Amino acid sequence: MCRRLDTRRVDLRVDDEHVPVLFARDEARIVADASPGTVEVRTTRTAVLRVIDARDTLVSAVLADRLVLRGAPRDVLAFHDGLMAYVQGAVRARSFPELLRQFRRGRRRKKENG
Repeated sequence: MCRRLDTRRVDLRVDDEHVPVLFARDEARIVADASPGTVEVRTTRTAVLRVIDARDTLVSAVLADRLVLRGAPRDVLAFHDGLMAYVQGAVRARSFPELLRQFRRGRRRKKENG
């Protein structure tokens, strides 16, 4: 993922959370500056889970406005390729099921509180 997104900054917004991430060849780190990202991603927990649960593809989520991707075509393509690399690795990681459970619980808590 990092190699595919090397030198790019991704502004990730999921619901009301914003995480700007700067990628280098071997690392990703959260940054605090307010400069615009190379790629902007805006979505919701629900949309993320629809993709994870195979009820949407990235393309169908974009076409349905559940996922907004902005950036130069080559940067959006790099984001797609990096995300696919992340997902392929995540499904093999022993820690991923628990992280996914926590993400799902966060969605339920939001529904209960709001």
